[in-house]
Amino acid sequence: MIASHTFTHQKSRFAWIALGIAVIMLAIIAVAFPLITSIIVVTLLGDALLFSSISKIIHGVYNKQRNRWNRGLSVATWVFSTILAITILVFPVFGIAFAGLLIGISPLITGIQMISSGVSGKMANNSMKDLR
Repeated sequence: MIASHTFTHQKSRFAWIALGIAVIMLAIIAVAFPLITSIIVVTLLGDALLFSSISKIIHGVYNKQRNRWNRGLSVATWVFSTILAITILVFPVFGIAFAGLLIGISPLITGIQMISSGVSGKMANNSMKDLR
């Protein structure tokens, strides 16, 4: 949608048809070559993580209103993010495995929470009020 609004200032039917065909072709390529597609996506995410870590270091160094330990924590986060981004960019398969690991950890934590709620007899305390 972003590309469609960027490239079509006028309501051109040809532009919509061309973009629709391009999206269908990319979808077919993604389905036909899932490993290459996942490597490309992970590489793009690694680039985004690298740019994000660069902005964190700039923000951490130049923001004088924050506490010293808070700025230090920002720099430490930058170091970790940069190392992770470079590792993902150099070894995209590591990025795919890391994403799978994170996706697998989430239901593991949810399952442990459900078991502990069942054992203790108390439900997790949600601060949201009933919407009825």
